[in-house]
Amino acid sequence: MVKIIKQELEYNQMQTRNDRKIHNYFTKVCESQNDIACEIIIELGDMDFWNDKDERYRFKMVDVYNEQIKDLMKIVPDFKIANATIHFDETSPHLHIVGVPVSYDCKRGMKNK
Repeated sequence: MVKIIKQELEYNQMQTRNDRKIHNYFTKVCESQNDIACEIIIELGDMDFWNDKDERYRFKMVDVYNEQIKDLMKIVPDFKIANATIHFDETSPHLHIVGVPVSYDCKRGMKNK
């Protein structure tokens, strides 16, 4: 949080117009068309595949989904995962991932250091 406040101050010091200054970054992003975070859902197999599988077989998906998370972190290193949860309460086990895409060297907006 301190890092964001420092970045807001640095960004605001460069602005020549008051209407372009950011007073609360999270509020600004929430009120804009940008997203603070995004969600990815991964589901392997369909309802027919999981229909006859027992609970023990379903829980083997923990290892599979852990590998999916590791692969995602390698493939998209600038997507910072905030939360990952496996749901076993529906027809097929699936993984919800919530993360924040981070960009660098943008010409507009606050800088990420």
